[in-house]
Amino acid sequence: MTIWTEVSAEVLEIAQELIHEHHPSLIEARVAFVFRDKASKSGNKMVLGKASKISDKLKVHLDYDFLIWLAEEEYSEMLPEQRRALIDHALSHCSFVDQIPEMRHHDIEEFKGIIERYGFWNISLLEIKPALTNALQMKMPIEIPDRGAVIAARPDVMAEVEED
Repeated sequence: MTIWTEVSAEVLEIAQELIHEHHPSLIEARVAFVFRDKASKSGNKMVLGKASKISDKLKVHLDYDFLIWLAEEEYSEMLPEQRRALIDHALSHCSFVDQIPEMRHHDIEEFKGIIERYGFWNISLLEIKPALTNALQMKMPIEIPDRGAVIAARPDVMAEVEED
């Protein structure tokens, strides 16, 4: 059974920073975060977090636009930049299209071996090449106002929703 707990203040602070820095379309969104005890698996890969749009059916229980869970055990072992990357990745899945919450898919999906053998062979890989070559550059975080739309999801509600 999955155990849900409230996220730390650090998670909410990082999320607010990232929204203001990189996800301005989410400034007015209601984004809830919650910890689950440990990562899940998808195939043979560990899932460290997951973002979901709240369906109309679940809005009765969860008054959010998006819900993001993070694997607490693995999160606690991460370096600060890894934690930022995980939260940023989850937020990158959240967007609005004509003021309606929507989930975004990854910009690229490819096997490591294919890239090793053929390089940047298709348009999605060519589009991502500049980002990969600049990946080592770090930006200083901007000052964030006190207001925000990032909140902690109630763990007791998560157990109830999980059963649906």
